[in-house]
Amino acid sequence: MHVVADLTKANPGTELSVLERIPNLQISGNIIEAVIYPRQKINLSSVSSLQFTEIAEGGDLGKQVAERITHLLANNNESITVLSFNGYVLNLATKIDPAIMHRVSFLPWSSAWRVGNTSQGKISSNKYQDASWPLNNISENETMEVLIKALRERRAFNESTSIRKTAIRPLLAKIEPRLDKPNTDHISGFISKLVSIAEHKGLITTINPGLNPSIWLNQSIATPAIAVIPNTEKIKKGDLFSEKLKQDGMGPFPNFRDELFDAMDELVNSDSKPTLTHLIHNSVGKVQLANENEHNGFHWGAVKHFIRSLLMLQDVALDEFGNPFRPNFLNMSKTVHALAKDWRIRLDGELILHLLRSGCEIGINDFQELIGSIYKTREEQYEDKLNAVIGHLNAVGKIICDETTDSLKLAS
Repeated sequence: MHVVADLTKANPGTELSVLERIPNLQISGNIIEAVIYPRQKINLSSVSSLQFTEIAEGGDLGKQVAERITHLLANNNESITVLSFNGYVLNLATKIDPAIMHRVSFLPWSSAWRVGNTSQGKISSNKYQDASWPLNNISENETMEVLIKALRERRAFNESTSIRKTAIRPLLAKIEPRLDKPNTDHISGFISKLVSIAEHKGLITTINPGLNPSIWLNQSIATPAIAVIPNTEKIKKGDLFSEKLKQDGMGPFPNFRDELFDAMDELVNSDSKPTLTHLIHNSVGKVQLANENEHNGFHWGAVKHFIRSLLMLQDVALDEFGNPFRPNFLNMSKTVHALAKDWRIRLDGELILHLLRSGCEIGINDFQELIGSIYKTREEQYEDKLNAVIGHLNAVGKIICDETTDSLKLAS
């Protein structure tokens, strides 16, 4: 196995200590390659067992790391594990090429330190092979790969974006006709068996056990980028922004977020003031009713989680005295008498802040991509909206513009 230890987003001065922790991860790689750039000063003699690759400091660091991994995939048949702090690298999860899924696994450094073994999170023929696998026309491992792909496409990465067990079969059939109902209906409890095996392999988590549990991909499968599409030029920055927000339960639901905000406004401005619980539940319910044909089967619980998360980040809900409050166990039954004057801008601003906190690089050339990911359409009115959000974040001291790189940065 070839291990790529990406240090391009390590905190300055911590690079050597990160490398010195590698032996504690129980990595059995034949080659351990550390990827650095010139400004990182590392005493290479103290970690002489490692191979070092230096990339250009002036370019896009994440893209250069992805190109290095693509080169490794194209020029040898070894399995590759990548450890990285770099948001661009880790956000390639949804751009996976199924043909090389089995060869590559990516982990954030924090996850690697937590599990202590970077080989976890991959499907292995050595793991729990059920001798009674009921299908002859498709193997157990092939079916697991289809399940992973289906859950990724539905963004089932955590409890708030989970799907019910009964929704699995049509998702599988859409990807692989051999798993359609006519081909598996003769097998009693096939989906239950599939879920049981996937859970035993450590691929998924289930809650609310019973006839119809909620299911999502485990962290080591959902969060890391498991493979890289060789042509990284075709990966759009806007897609990476959207995927990061979806993956972390931060919407952004650009198709109907404006509708959600309109519904919240309407509820708060009505004669019957809503409690915080009713504000979240009823605004989402109204949008769900208006979009039930277009978004049939959509997990609306994820939208409620999204709104609640935003309200926890910004105290825009006001009580009868104009005092702000946020969701907690004691406040959910509290009446919302008004919303702060700039509440929409503040909530949209949290999406940009989340991207920056996650390590995403947002340069001036990414402006149109950012509009498309947050607002879906790039019409002029949404360009004005984004300008207003960025201006607000700068005015309140949350972000700055780095004039040397023409990119947005979190204010220190």
